[in-house]
Parts: sequence; C-alpha cells; structure tokens
Amino acid sequence: MKRYRLMICIASTFLILTSCGQEESHRETVEKPDKKITVLDQVDKDGKIEVKDVQDINGVRTFQFLNENTMIVSKENKQFRSHDFGPKEVYAQNLATYNLKNKSTFVLHPSNEIQHAAKLSPNGEYLFYKVAKGEDTFGYIMNLQTKKRLK
Repeated sequence: MKRYRLMICIASTFLILTSCGQEESHRETVEKPDKKITVLDQVDKDGKIEVKDVQDINGVRTFQFLNENTMIVSKENKQFRSHDFGPKEVYAQNLATYNLKNKSTFVLHPSNEIQHAAKLSPNGEYLFYKVAKGEDTFGYIMNLQTKKRLK
C-alpha cells in the first residue's frame, strides 16, 4: 500500500511540474521582396494588444475579418421564413459582409437556408461555410468575387 501511494505521489508531482513549465514561443521569419514578416505561434504572456475602437453590432454573429474594415457575419434574412423549426417564427440565417465604417451589410447568397460556420481561405478569396437542411449539414465553398458556390 505504501508503494502504491508513493507511486501516485511521484506521478502527481511529475504531472504538476511538467504542466507548469514555461512554454517557448516559436518564431518564424518569412522574407518577402519588400518586407520581412515574423510569425509567432504563441504570443508572449506579457505582450500587449492595443484596441483602437469597439463597436456594438446588434443582430449579427461575427465569424472573422475579410479585411481591415469588413467582417463576415451571419444575420437573419427576413425575406425568407424558415420552416424547419415548427410553429415558432424563425427566419433564415444568411452570411453577409458587414462594413465597419459605414455600418452596412451585404448578403452574400440570399436564400431560405441557415448558413453558418464560415471560414475564409488563407488568401481571402474563398469562403467555406455550412448549410443546415433539416437534420443534415452540407458544406459549400463560395468564390467571394463571383459569388458562385460549389457544394
């Protein structure tokens, strides 16, 4: 019994010490012809973030930035009433862009669908998102310039 307790104490101590160790941040420098970019996997704990502006945006769910002034959001499209949720009045959720400067939205693909889980491609040209149809979910990729989508 003493050996069993000793092994548990040693294992617990080892786990605590390894979990409390400092993590090193990995830096990678990418050289471009006109600039040098440093990519950090983990930001230092004492690193500071500067917030320039905070805006309340009602009635939307934000996914990510398209550029400095535009975000990809999901919002109710009251042109379409969704029939998948019974008698409760629920509208379709469509993906849109939201401009932070002029506070305008532009629906990317208006339809009677629940569009969600939007994710931009690394180059920002394509948008992957999911559409809920009943109990099934389908993935789509949309070209943001042409607004054409592929299932």
